[in-house]
Amino acid sequence: MNENTEKLVRELAEKLGTTVDHLWSVLVRQAIIQSYAEIACLALFSIGVAIWARFLRKKTTGDDPSWPISDEWPFLLWVFTGVSLLVAVIVALITLPLSIVTILNPEFWALKQILP
Repeated sequence: MNENTEKLVRELAEKLGTTVDHLWSVLVRQAIIQSYAEIACLALFSIGVAIWARFLRKKTTGDDPSWPISDEWPFLLWVFTGVSLLVAVIVALITLPLSIVTILNPEFWALKQILP
């Protein structure tokens, strides 16, 4: 850490009534926890979209009398599924590299949280 960063951490620790070492260790642990939480949320969203797509495929390919009467509903649901999948891919391309870097180098995330 440079002098400016160290000064900011010291001021923050004083405001919180704790030591610099404790504050820094908490921030580093939080970086790893944050990364795992982001990866877990992305995985759950991806699994949800996959389950939805499988359900939708079964419903639209079979003759299910409980399915909506309109023929455009399956198309609209597939569009919704496609857009959801596209959002999942874009979020994954942005989130996963940052999460992996944060797991490998949590000090960088901690510094980003402290510096203005």
